[in-house]
Amino acid sequence: MTSYNTVKCLILFIFFYFASNPATCSIYEADLRALLSFQENIIDPRGALDSWRYNETVNYCTWKGISCSRRHRTRVVSIDLDSQGLLGSLSPHLDNKLTGNVPSEVRSLLKLKDLGLSRNNLSGTIPSFIGNFTFLEKLSLSHCGFHGEIPESLIHLQNLKWLTLEDNMLTGRIPSGIYNISSILVFAVTTNHLQGNIPSDIGFSLPNLKFLGLGGNNFTGFLPISLSNASFLQSIVLAGNWFTGPMPKDLGSLSALWGLSIGSNKIQDDISFISSLTNCTNLKNLKSPITFLTGVLPHTIANLSTHLSLLAMSSNLIHGTIPLAIGDLTGLSILVLENNLFSGPIPLPIGGLTKLQEIYLHANKFTGKLPFSLGNLTLLNAIYMDINNISGSIPPSLGNCSGLLVLNLSNNNLIGPIPRELLTLSSISIFLDLSNNNLLGSIPSEVGSLRNLGCLDFSNNRLSGIVPSTISSCISLQQLYLGGNSFHGEIPQGLSLLKGLQELDLSRNNFSGLIPSFLGKLSLEKLNLSFNKLQGPVPVKGVFQNASAVSLEDNAELCGGISELKLRSCPPTDSKKKNSHIPLKIIVPVSVSGAIFIAIIAFSYIFIQHKTKSRDDLYALPFESQFQRLSYGDLLRATNGFSMANMIGSGRFGSWAC
Repeated sequence: MTSYNTVKCLILFIFFYFASNPATCSIYEADLRALLSFQENIIDPRGALDSWRYNETVNYCTWKGISCSRRHRTRVVSIDLDSQGLLGSLSPHLDNKLTGNVPSEVRSLLKLKDLGLSRNNLSGTIPSFIGNFTFLEKLSLSHCGFHGEIPESLIHLQNLKWLTLEDNMLTGRIPSGIYNISSILVFAVTTNHLQGNIPSDIGFSLPNLKFLGLGGNNFTGFLPISLSNASFLQSIVLAGNWFTGPMPKDLGSLSALWGLSIGSNKIQDDISFISSLTNCTNLKNLKSPITFLTGVLPHTIANLSTHLSLLAMSSNLIHGTIPLAIGDLTGLSILVLENNLFSGPIPLPIGGLTKLQEIYLHANKFTGKLPFSLGNLTLLNAIYMDINNISGSIPPSLGNCSGLLVLNLSNNNLIGPIPRELLTLSSISIFLDLSNNNLLGSIPSEVGSLRNLGCLDFSNNRLSGIVPSTISSCISLQQLYLGGNSFHGEIPQGLSLLKGLQELDLSRNNFSGLIPSFLGKLSLEKLNLSFNKLQGPVPVKGVFQNASAVSLEDNAELCGGISELKLRSCPPTDSKKKNSHIPLKIIVPVSVSGAIFIAIIAFSYIFIQHKTKSRDDLYALPFESQFQRLSYGDLLRATNGFSMANMIGSGRFGSWAC
């Protein structure tokens, strides 16, 4: 809890050196020797202990970080060296890693009021002799390596106001006597392995309680109804246990309450209990996720504190619509209603929550369109509205959310193009997920503005066209998912500039051409190119060396690659093969030129033949005029009817006569 973390780390640790006969040593000499010996065992890179120098004229109570008792002016009661960068096995610096057990010598410091060893690497169990420090008011042993049970001796610390044992490995039950230390203001044992029931009268036995932290354990039973009697309570953390039963109905009487966390329990109640909190005018944080709450979110939510900044009710069984009155929670910065049964449209008044930074509405049954008013939320850095039934187009007004880091609108029924305004948000750095919708058109060239984006998912839509070359400007991309669309053309050369790309999915599109060799030079861990129209040899370097990391199914023209891919062998690369792969842009011009050349030759031949025939006819007429023309009748009479008597001879091809 931040409120008690602000308290200085008052570390009173082990003093290594005492006089051989402590009874004969003065308090001053004993504490002086202890401090000097302590100084010798640590490293002080920042010079925080430069004032720790022995001088008979200077009292060590003036040394930096040392406080002495007002009554016993030479008795050290606290050492405050928080955040001084001290090193060593026994440094009192809050964030250093102290090692070893807590030595028994500390038991001689009976005047201790503050003992703080938080955020160190101690071992063993919590020493039982701490119960002898009857003056102790603050005991802070959080974030250490303690295990075992909480010692019963702590019940003797009747002056205790501050008890924090968080983030250890403590087991067993809390000694019942601790619940009777009425002076306790802060009681925090979160994130351990403690068990048992919480006394039903805890609100009466600890009437001054301001902070109660029991979360992250194995406590069982009902939530104590007497909590409302501890009227000073400011924060209650009960999340992460096995509490059952209904919510206490009188929590609204805790006028100082600013934080209530009851999530991850087995509470069975109606969400209407929230109406009882309308009197908690200082309420800032309300968290009740995974608590089996049912019912409809009441309209009285509008009466919650205007200071409410966090409202988290995820993973319950809340149904119905979000009341329009939610727009009255003007102080809200985080709204978490994910994984419920909410239905209907997302209320338009949400656009009036101008302090909203994070909104989680995913995994519900919301319908209708995304409110255009979302563009008014200029402080938004995270929008999760995936896994709903939201329809319509993506409002271009989202381009006004200049601080957006995450946008997830996947698994809805969104239609229309991807707004160019959205892709100009260079602030989006974690992920942009628009997958599993019905988005149309091409990817706007503005996608190149997403230089800080780590993950881009446009898969399973109806997008088409070529992937814009500006994708090369998304230099921070680690995951790119474009599968399940209708993109065509070659795999973009610009992907070669995405040196940090780890996962690439271009499957189920119409990409064609060769697989570029640069894909084997990227840092890819997963590559899916299946169900496209790719052809040619598969590279064998980089990700292509791991068959389990590459998917190439249903690309019939692919060949080669490593044997585990079980692709056909590529044909030999001889000259004929090379010629067969001459690009079409070369073949077409050559073919056309050849056809024209042949046509010219043919035309020339015909023209020449025609000229020759004309010339022959010209010269044949005079020759023929030199001889007398004879008719068939004249020949018949001259040869006496072609008589045999006039035959000259015969041969293989007939006979002739004169």
